[in-house]
Amino acid sequence: MSIPLSIEFRHLERSAALEQLAREHFAAIAERYGDVLRGRVVIDIPQHRQHAGKPLTVGIHIARRGGGLDALHEGTQGAAYATVRDAFDALRRQLDDDTRIRRGDVKHHAEDAL
Repeated sequence: MSIPLSIEFRHLERSAALEQLAREHFAAIAERYGDVLRGRVVIDIPQHRQHAGKPLTVGIHIARRGGGLDALHEGTQGAAYATVRDAFDALRRQLDDDTRIRRGDVKHHAEDAL
């Protein structure tokens, strides 16, 4: 079964290489976490002035049973591949944490009685 993924480029030309990289990372996440329902990736150049480097922002939203998760990573256009990779790494860490919470592997401290 194919999980829907939408990839949007804002304020920059569509890049087949960046799109393929995002699809590969998303496929790995969907395979590892079986409850992913859909995903959305936005690769954007913020519309504000910056003195050094050309900024690039990668935002990812994953919908899964019981809620969704978002990751946002900022980098530069010169390191676009690293920015996409780092955004997916941040999302993977969030998914790991969320999965541990859902399984009950996280210790909950008792509230101190007053």
